[in-house]
Amino acid sequence: MEESRKVGVLLVDDHDVVRAGIRALIERHEDFRVVAEVSNGTAAIEFCKENHPDLAVVDISMPGLGGIDTIRDITRRSPKLRVLVLSMMADDRSVLHSFRAGARGFVVKSAHPGDLMEALRTVSRGGIWLSPDASGHLMLRIQRGQLDESGPGPAAPNLSNREAQVVQLIGRGLSTKEVAQRLALSHETARSYRKAAMKKLGVSNAAELTVKAYKLGLLDWSDDGDQPKDDD
Repeated sequence: MEESRKVGVLLVDDHDVVRAGIRALIERHEDFRVVAEVSNGTAAIEFCKENHPDLAVVDISMPGLGGIDTIRDITRRSPKLRVLVLSMMADDRSVLHSFRAGARGFVVKSAHPGDLMEALRTVSRGGIWLSPDASGHLMLRIQRGQLDESGPGPAAPNLSNREAQVVQLIGRGLSTKEVAQRLALSHETARSYRKAAMKKLGVSNAAELTVKAYKLGLLDWSDDGDQPKDDD
């Protein structure tokens, strides 16, 4: 990319507040500009059919077309497009499948604004960026031989990304209300994801759900956390 011109960024996230925050951050830096923002993967693909942004910041947990499929499609259409994933969670499989789909960077939404800008600059210049929240844990699992690279996608085979996130948080001891707050969801929506995940996994309470999550690789036995809360 030419350094004399601004890097055109496409924002892909289903939360208006998140997009607004990233836009405000980017617009404070002269080397970047937001060329468009969309709320789902289908809109991102449609935009990339007619336009050619330099960089896309993509949330992998969106309703409808998932972030992984979105990344795979837009990078296939635009091989020069560089993708930075911005995710609430940094589980190993989400990271691996993001990079396999074509992403060049992975940042958690809790990252410091300075880290996000550094990730944007690194990826826009052709480099690779992996959030410290994800890299340390991922490397440790690789060293222990605990990572099954040939396994299913970023969640259990029959769980959506959002359902997997809810399962992970419940397994770490959060209540449904706390899960809703962490993922910026309504309590009713979080409860629906919880119930859907429990039905798909064939469990009837939070303890069984947690054990199942460990077996599926959604949680590590070394993860710290309180006892799961069997609430509504």
